[in-house]
Amino acid sequence: MSLQNIVKHYVYEAEGYKDIVDALSAMTGIAHHINNMKRRHEHAVRVQEIQSLLYGWEGEDLTTFGELCAEGTFRMYGAKALRHAFLFDRMLLITKKKEEGILGYKTHIMVSHVFYTKLYWDAAYAEQFSSDTHVVTGTAAWETRVVKWL
Repeated sequence: MSLQNIVKHYVYEAEGYKDIVDALSAMTGIAHHINNMKRRHEHAVRVQEIQSLLYGWEGEDLTTFGELCAEGTFRMYGAKALRHAFLFDRMLLITKKKEEGILGYKTHIMVSHVFYTKLYWDAAYAEQFSSDTHVVTGTAAWETRVVKWL
């Protein structure tokens, strides 16, 4: 029987109830920690894979930009091919897929220079931002995850 079931069926006033609740809390905390460490390891492996496939990048090692938070594809206005974006803690990396899975570096934007809005872009609205601010607009699920992270 799991600790949750024991807590559920144990008499609240009985001796040892608090110990069982504490044990359940500790076990839940350990499970969350294990899941978090596994996720961080998977992201670190993915960052190394991206680094090995990235062609034309002359910046620092990608691990210096923090954890990989999200990735996805999008079509850039006026571009024929899809772009692949990788959002790190401190940088948005934009690449173009080439033959044999190679990722061609296109550009990067430091996250401190990104503003996200669901509003349509308006020239009057632009006056409140500095010239080095990049504005991202959209409503897709991936973009919504980016907003929650930003």
